[in-house]
Amino acid sequence: MSMLINGEEDVKELRAKGILQVIFNAGDEELVQFLRNITALPESNPQALRHVKQQISTYFKSKSLPLIVAFSEVKQRYFSGP
Repeated sequence: MSMLINGEEDVKELRAKGILQVIFNAGDEELVQFLRNITALPESNPQALRHVKQQISTYFKSKSLPLIVAFSEVKQRYFSGP
């Protein structure tokens, strides 16, 4: 990934082509730094990789729960009966 993204222009191009689909509230430069930090993790430290995976999983679970609740409410309200 670090070979594909060297700067903000690369992020913009990959987003425009639909290759990079990330919901990231910061700017393109922060996304570049984030991707560089992820790819810079040493592979010889499995505990560090496990910690990163856990943080990513926790983040996505916290974002998906409100969507699941909202979907359940819509289903209950509009599709509960004949």
